[in-house]
Parts: sequence; structure tokens; C-alpha cells
Amino acid sequence: MAAAQLQNDFRDVLELGHTWGMSKSEIQDCLRVVVDLHSPASINESSSQSDVRQEQFLASVGRIMFLVYRFLKCIVIGLVAVVILLVIIYNAILLCCFLSPTFENRIGKITAPLTYPAMRYARIFFKPLADTFGISDVYSSECLVENPFFVDPIEDCGPCQTKFRIVELTSSSVDDMVESVGTLTPFFVKSFSTKKIDLTALQKMYYENEKQFKLGGSKMFASNMDDVYSITDFFSKYNHEDMMNERRGTGYVAWYTNSVPSSQAIRKLSPRPEFVLEQSEISLLKGIFIEGPYAGDHILPIGGFANSWYLQAQGERRITLWPHPDCTRKCNEMSITLQAGDLVSYQDQFWRLESSPVIGQGSQELSIGFAASFAL
Repeated sequence: MAAAQLQNDFRDVLELGHTWGMSKSEIQDCLRVVVDLHSPASINESSSQSDVRQEQFLASVGRIMFLVYRFLKCIVIGLVAVVILLVIIYNAILLCCFLSPTFENRIGKITAPLTYPAMRYARIFFKPLADTFGISDVYSSECLVENPFFVDPIEDCGPCQTKFRIVELTSSSVDDMVESVGTLTPFFVKSFSTKKIDLTALQKMYYENEKQFKLGGSKMFASNMDDVYSITDFFSKYNHEDMMNERRGTGYVAWYTNSVPSSQAIRKLSPRPEFVLEQSEISLLKGIFIEGPYAGDHILPIGGFANSWYLQAQGERRITLWPHPDCTRKCNEMSITLQAGDLVSYQDQFWRLESSPVIGQGSQELSIGFAASFAL
């Protein structure tokens, strides 16, 4: 049956070839090619060629992977070598500084201009990581564990020994103020700010930027008032009248922020002073103090940089600059009374600012103050 079917198919192919005008030899050549293509030997040969191509492809991929491995290995070894070299150089310089104070002073002069730019670029580089992984508190902290008993020692009290009072520069030029900052001379300016800032303005600023403040903007908060554990608690529970009545006007709130969005929001109420040059870097750490007229004494924490200013935006407070503990016998304390709009500038490396109520003849108005710092 199969042979008969094959003969019929063969006969049909011959007739189709004759119909196309092919000769008998041409038809036989075509049939021979078809038979060869479907023979077991031909199939095996095609299979072998496919296997060879597959092996060649896998070999090429293997070579590429090996080259990538060698390249990455070289990079890793190079980075490790650079790190080890930097560690060796650092320890060698550290040892030389320990053995030779003169060498230490020379290294300090070389690296001093690079410190703040390096810190700035490092902060910009790591800021996206801090936002992504929610580590803004760690990112913005100078140390992971605060030590309230640590005081940065001072070897030379000379810069504060020649200062006996806080100089008034109300009628002076901006250049005089810049010069005073450079010579570490504390000064104050009356009516420096004419902007009216009250508790309502602070509340508005906070609620308009509440999301930014909550996402890492609040670094530190302290209060002596009942049921107030955050700045949100304070603004939601207290207004001007409540603060004036709180414990007979002794209520106190200290609020520090430390982020770019929060600094931008606060800057709208307390802008950059004119004596802070454009090339100077202002610390992100900003302080806001809200106090009743009889709120007790308190020391302002050290700012992000050494050059600090305090703006009395509303009310009045008695300001005292206390010398560093290492300089109490060599330098003098200095005091003034700041009224609304007055500003004082000082160097918190040598002085700590204490804010006190003005008893008796003082204003019966709520006190609001802003604190910030900058680097020359």
C-alpha cells in the first residue's frame, strides 16, 4: 500500500516537472537533493553544526564573564589598596602631629580652608540616602550619643581677654559689623529687624510647612509646660493668652530644627543678617524660643558653627554672655537688655549666651527669639 502510494507520488512529481518544462535529468537532480536532505546522515550533520554553534556561543559568554570578573576584581583590589594607603598616610600624619606640635600647626593651616567645603559636599552627597532610609536624625546629629558633661576645651583665651562689653553698632555700617565678626567682638544692633513676629505668625509658618518639620525638621524640643511634648502639641494647645497665663507667665518652649526645608521656612520670618557674607555658610541648625515674660534663665545650646547671632523678635530679655569655663578667670561676663527687633552677635567658642527675664521694669509681652550660626 505504501509502495503504491510512493509510486503514485513519484509519478505526480515527474508529470509536474514535465509541466514546468524541466528535463528528465533536472527532475532527477531535484529528487536526489530532497532525498539527501531527509537522510539520517544529513540530519546528524545539521544537528552537529547546531551543537557546535551552541558550544561556541557558551564559550564566548564564558570568556566575557571571565573578563568582567577580572575587571571587577581589579577595581576591588585597587579600591582596597587606595583605602589601605589612605589609612597608612592618615596614621603617619597623626603620629607626626602627636610627636611634633609644629607639624600639627602646619597641617592645621593646610586643612582648615578645606574643612567646611568638604563637610558641605559630604552633607549634599549623603542627604538623598538620609531621606530615602529615614535616617535624618542620625544624618543631622554631630554625635550619636550626646554627652551633657563634655565641654570643648580652649587652650588660648586671648581673643576674649580684651573684650569687656558688648559693643553697640546700631549706627555703624555693615563693614564695621563684618570686621567685628572677624575680630570675635560681641556686638548688638538696636531695631535690627522691623518685621512684626508674634505667636500667630509662628503658628502660620509651622502649619504651612508642617510636613517638612515632621519629616526630620525638628531636632530638639524642650518645654516646662503641662502636656506639651512636641511643637505640634504646643501650637495646638496654646495661644498668646494661654502663654501669658501659664504659671503666671513662666512658660517656656525651646525648639530647634535642622533641615533645609525647615531652614527655608524659618528664614522667611528671620532672614539672613546683612553682615553674614554671601560666601559664608549658615548652619541648618536654627533655634526658636517662646517664653512668658517671667520665664526663667536658660543657656542657649552651642550652634552648628562658632559665629552665632540671636534676634529678639518680640518682647524683651536680659542677655548675658558667660565666658567659657576654661576662661572664667581671664575673660569677663557681659550683659545687655534686648528689646523687640534687637540683635546680638557673639562667638560661642568663647561665650555662652544666657537668656533671663527682665524683672520689674520689663515688658509684659510674650518673648520670641531666633538663634542661628554661621562660618566665615
